[in-house]
Amino acid sequence: MIETYQYEIRNNRGNKDYKIETRIEYDTKNSYNVTNYFFNGKTWDKDFIDITHNLPTEPSAKKEYEEFMTRIHDFMVHGNFQETLKKMEDNTSQIIKAYKLEVTSHKI
Repeated sequence: MIETYQYEIRNNRGNKDYKIETRIEYDTKNSYNVTNYFFNGKTWDKDFIDITHNLPTEPSAKKEYEEFMTRIHDFMVHGNFQETLKKMEDNTSQIIKAYKLEVTSHKI
């Protein structure tokens, strides 16, 4: 059986409007069968994050946004991204202090 959760990952410092949305499909019978989608502002892209759809044009805001995206990347690569999100209960939020991010989960 496939369970789908949608997560909103927000900046936990500076501009709180910076966010990405990810949708993850978990196979309850096979823990290795996981599919990630990222919202690009219009559609859901499989296994890909489009960071340009929210990119500010003002230089200091652009730098802050790029730092936010770097923290998300670091969380995904080094911070047990899949395990952290999978453990979250439906309709809860969690602060990821090491990466200065806030994650909210919603079961679909």
